[in-house]
Amino acid sequence: MRSLLVLVVCLEGAALLAAGALFLLAPEGLARGPAAAPAFAPRIQRAVTGERARYRVEEVATGRVRGYLAYEVVSVEEFQEQGLGRILTVEITEFDAGGMQQRNRRILFKPRFHGLLPPLFDEDGWAPGEAPVLKTLASAPVALRRREVPGFLVEAVRPMFDVARVRDRYWLADAAPVFGLVRREDVAQGLAWVLE
Repeated sequence: MRSLLVLVVCLEGAALLAAGALFLLAPEGLARGPAAAPAFAPRIQRAVTGERARYRVEEVATGRVRGYLAYEVVSVEEFQEQGLGRILTVEITEFDAGGMQQRNRRILFKPRFHGLLPPLFDEDGWAPGEAPVLKTLASAPVALRRREVPGFLVEAVRPMFDVARVRDRYWLADAAPVFGLVRREDVAQGLAWVLE
């Protein structure tokens, strides 16, 4: 009985090796090569003075525009010797659905402390426990201004609410300005921030 089991295992292993070899040696497999996945590098680490990004805030279900949010990098300072890294002065401007400016403010944004994602108007960064925590990071094509570019889909949970349920989705691409954010969805509120 034992020798029969060993024979079956050996035959299954040989079959798997043969199938793998056929795939690897097939001309179309060689022509395609391995899938190229971009390396994740936070875009905010390369933002420069004068960069701007404007987002349309809309309801996911209906597409109804609720307003706009714009970010502009006013200044960038490097503090490598003190371990602070980059500190960016970012101006955030909020507009209503008609495009009229409602309010604006400047914040000091420290990627090392505040994270890599843009704060909303009333946030200087996420409070402890409220900050989105990465659940998944997957390489994925991202639709940026009617064309697909290499990017990432990030799913996040918020420990303060529920660590099992995804609350935020972020589509990131190096080609997008400032934070590299192309789209953000707040699953709980049913809102999306879409780069214009």
